[in-house]
Amino acid sequence: MDMMWNVTGQCNYRCPMCWDPFKQINDFNTKEMLNIADEIAEKKPDAVILTGGEPLLRDDLFEIADRLYQNGVHCIKLCS
Repeated sequence: MDMMWNVTGQCNYRCPMCWDPFKQINDFNTKEMLNIADEIAEKKPDAVILTGGEPLLRDDLFEIADRLYQNGVHCIKLCS
């Protein structure tokens, strides 16, 4: 099972055809995101796809990915 996780609603593009229904003004903070990462890892997905918006706009993206990895998720993908 793969899981897709919208880690941010932020995006540096303004595509008129954007499908993202989760446009967020305020993202979760790092502590909240790490707690979510723990919950996702408990489900033992084969892979987690970090997406958004543009996930690379999160300053803590690699910390989140590392938390997933440390909890047994060894296939982590980025998709914007």
